[in-house]
Amino acid sequence: MPFLPCINKGVRYASKPEGAVLLQLDRGVYKTLNATGRVIWDELSQGGTTDDIAQALCARYPAVPRTRLETDLHKFLHELESRGLITLEPVG
Repeated sequence: MPFLPCINKGVRYASKPEGAVLLQLDRGVYKTLNATGRVIWDELSQGGTTDDIAQALCARYPAVPRTRLETDLHKFLHELESRGLITLEPVG
């Protein structure tokens, strides 16, 4: 089932050459992202569903099996959700 990751209010994003940093100042949450995490964040910040994000990852990393990318994506998104940076809303 696809989900729509929604960025929670108060989350700030700063891009860096090697990735990015997420800050949730109200809660004191800080998360660094590598280059792949930045790709995921860029896709979800444009309103992409988990299916859209997985497709973007497949295009960027064609040698990696889609099932692996989807597993890693869901793990990453659930980590962001557990830290209060995003919520995951069911689609459809």
